Amino acid sequence: MPTFVGTDVINFDELRHAFESAPRLVHRNVKTELVRFAKRVRRKTIRERLNGPPGIKGGQLKRGKHVRGFTTGSDLASLKAVNKISRVLRVHEEGHTFHPTRGAEWIYLRKKTGQKGKGAIFARVKQVVIKPRLGFEKVWKQEVPDGLKKVGDGTVRALRQAMDERMKALTASVQRIVR
Repeated sequence: MPTFVGTDVINFDELRHAFESAPRLVHRNVKTELVRFAKRVRRKTIRERLNGPPGIKGGQLKRGKHVRGFTTGSDLASLKAVNKISRVLRVHEEGHTFHPTRGAEWIYLRKKTGQKGKGAIFARVKQVVIKPRLGFEKVWKQEVPDGLKKVGDGTVRALRQAMDERMKALTASVQRIVR
């Protein structure tokens, strides 16, 4: 009766190489999913939250240059999705009260003419209050669960791809030995 059971691993280098290439593939897939997530948040914010009152299409804000979505990080540990809104939209996200400047008593609201201070005055107010109304953070929070699921799926897909590539090479070499 044998007291020792031994096995020989054929092409162990191929298997080792699969584990070495997996982090690169995972990084690429996760980064792709994070970029898609950031762009989904951007599109949804523009489409759903930057509509003006009925009859107003959103103007320059609707063109989307005030909302950005991208990724940062050079390795898997530091990789993250980033969405930014401009300072104009930040006022509408957080709310703000504007007061007269330089010791003035009133804020004068003028019609736009393209020239500074040349439009007809249509209102004189002590302050202008803009309430928080954009809801950018709300859109972000709605998209997070779906984004996390897609990032997880991307990670699994990358690991499978790395193993499949190397296992095909391993299977091909085993078939050559058997024949």
